[in-house]
Amino acid sequence: MNPKLVVAIALLLMGCGTMVSTWEKPGASEEEERAILKKCEYEAEAHSEEGVMKDNMRHERVKKLRDMCLEANGMVRIKQEFIRAQ
Repeated sequence: MNPKLVVAIALLLMGCGTMVSTWEKPGASEEEERAILKKCEYEAEAHSEEGVMKDNMRHERVKKLRDMCLEANGMVRIKQEFIRAQ
């Protein structure tokens, strides 16, 4: 396994950073992409409030629901990177 990936996963699990994804929809304008992202963010936040859970678990659920919505709306992840907390 890639040593940088191992370090990134360890830091992510310890809460010392976050994964950031860049999405785009082939053939769509920036305005259309922003509308899809806004819709998916709203839906993910609304659905994540079902049930009580810790903040970090809720945050991960929001990310997963948002990503599923983006994929369902034709968006493609073009980049994913780990951002270390300062």
